[in-house]
Amino acid sequence: MSLVSQPALPKNRGPVTAAATYAKESSVRRMAGFVTEQHQKGTHLLTIYPVIPNSAKTFSWRKGASASLFFFFLFVLSTMHGWASSTYYMSPSGNDSNSGLSSSAPWLTPHHSLNCGDTIIAASGEYNNENLGRGDWGTVSCPAGNNVAWLQCATFDTCKVDVTAGNNQAIVIDESYWGVQGWEASSSSSTLYGSCFTVSPSGSANVHHIVFANNIANGCATGGFSAVARSATVSTDYVTFIGNIAYNAAGTTVNGSCGSGFNIWEPVATDTNPGTHNFVAGNFSWNNFDGNPCAGSKPTDGEGINFDTWDMSQSGGQPYTQQGVIENNIEFLNGGYGIEVENNSAGSTHAPIYVLHNTSYGDRRDMNEGYCVGNGDLDLYNAQNVTAEYNLIYSGYATNCSNGAFYAFAISKGNGTDTFDNNYASGVSGNNTFLYSSNGFSLGTHNTIGTNPSFANPVNPGPPACGGSASVPACMAQVISDYTPTVAAAKSYGYQPVSLTNTPDPLYPQWLCNVTLPSGLVTPGCQSGTAPTSPTSPTLPTSPSTVAAPVITPPSQSFDGSISVSISTATAGATIYYTTNGTTPTNASTRYTGPFTLSATATVQAIGVLNGHANSAPTTAAYTLNSRHHRGGH
Repeated sequence: MSLVSQPALPKNRGPVTAAATYAKESSVRRMAGFVTEQHQKGTHLLTIYPVIPNSAKTFSWRKGASASLFFFFLFVLSTMHGWASSTYYMSPSGNDSNSGLSSSAPWLTPHHSLNCGDTIIAASGEYNNENLGRGDWGTVSCPAGNNVAWLQCATFDTCKVDVTAGNNQAIVIDESYWGVQGWEASSSSSTLYGSCFTVSPSGSANVHHIVFANNIANGCATGGFSAVARSATVSTDYVTFIGNIAYNAAGTTVNGSCGSGFNIWEPVATDTNPGTHNFVAGNFSWNNFDGNPCAGSKPTDGEGINFDTWDMSQSGGQPYTQQGVIENNIEFLNGGYGIEVENNSAGSTHAPIYVLHNTSYGDRRDMNEGYCVGNGDLDLYNAQNVTAEYNLIYSGYATNCSNGAFYAFAISKGNGTDTFDNNYASGVSGNNTFLYSSNGFSLGTHNTIGTNPSFANPVNPGPPACGGSASVPACMAQVISDYTPTVAAAKSYGYQPVSLTNTPDPLYPQWLCNVTLPSGLVTPGCQSGTAPTSPTSPTLPTSPSTVAAPVITPPSQSFDGSISVSISTATAGATIYYTTNGTTPTNASTRYTGPFTLSATATVQAIGVLNGHANSAPTTAAYTLNSRHHRGGH
């Protein structure tokens, strides 16, 4: 990512009273026949009065001291954080001097002090980005460090922010412990810094524990969803992008940044706790093209998803060594790479990065890109300690810019710490994989390489139109269907349907288990009762079982006249494909249905294929027809 420093823009904001800034919603709780009413305005105030139950039972105290102790106990409970969350309201016509306690007295901005677990419900409407940018977010108190306060649109995709001019971004979070869900943002290509959803510090402290979930970036200037460093020592951490759409999100025509659909650039660790810190999952990213030029040069980005320079080699900071995961996304027909991990090699320790179960198709469509040699739909550049497994990749095109060969997978300047295994990857015209200057790296032995997965209908659906849909996955149902492979053996790779049932996963960020997320965006992976796995030694999902290698009968031999050949495998339900010319078979080769006869020299190769399993290793048998010699007589 190339970035032009963004100036801090002054805010033109009316006065906000202390009472309005710190006002908390009243919450009424019934306990043991009493009602407690709590108001928080910097301090906690408590009023307790008896309630006569319907049963008309009387409640008496033997001693005044006992009553005093009881009231004190209620006071302590009422002042504990996390006893109950609070709900507030916001609208485009609100006022920050309002109480925010009802839809009739809404706030204008989220610039209010909250607790983790609180929610601001935003009324449907068109919002001004000046009320959702730098300096517009309040401080969130989160002693446990494992939750967020939500800014939630009342109805999915009815809260809109459209930046039409100037240097501003749509939504920029510069305080920790915030989440945003249900919004749609856009910005004109004439804006200089017009990203749609951004996490970036304004001060001298990191911004961390941020969630963007169930949002739509629909036409943006310099990025759909971005986490951006402020300096070599101040940046972001614990950033989660889940269940969002990034469409046409990097097309500025002004000399600004080169952006992408989803990008986390130069993060800085807030702590060294184990487990996943940065998580990009369940998203949909397409048609993201950089403007030309961007950052003063030809386009360099326009990726569907990019983990960019975690080794801090651009700014010169301390390399980031915490865990990142890109999982279960669909990215297609972008100007740059489908997924790129770049610059994770400086320093002695490198962030473990996992790229799992993603579907990529037909990327690198920008013919103005500046680098045209050795590119792959899934691309690792100068990156170490990267694991790519269970991905479904079809390049869709034989070439990219300047007619350079385009591959399904490419790795340049990697090494033996990188892993590419258990993937289903295919290029066009044999351009399957590209390796350059990657000493110690070798492709894993469990990949299926060179077989087209035959997506159902791999087309560009155009801009997202999610009005009336309940969520991003509901809006993307047709896209999910279009990018489902029709080849049975490919169905267990790439994007998988989301389950509502918790499936323990050590790569799932365990802090999210305390966050109330919109349902159906990702499969929850909470490790109930167990600690998150160390980032240096995570347990990967179980590899698909491998079909037993076929047995060819009889074994290699010479024969006279003709010979009958049969093939079997010990894996029940597997289909066998074979060739007789010595080439490695695919599931497009001849399907074995029963014994066949050879009457000429031939080399038979066979593989076993079964949905949900890795293809077997090929088995070979060579058969040679004996020459016939006739003796002459005198």
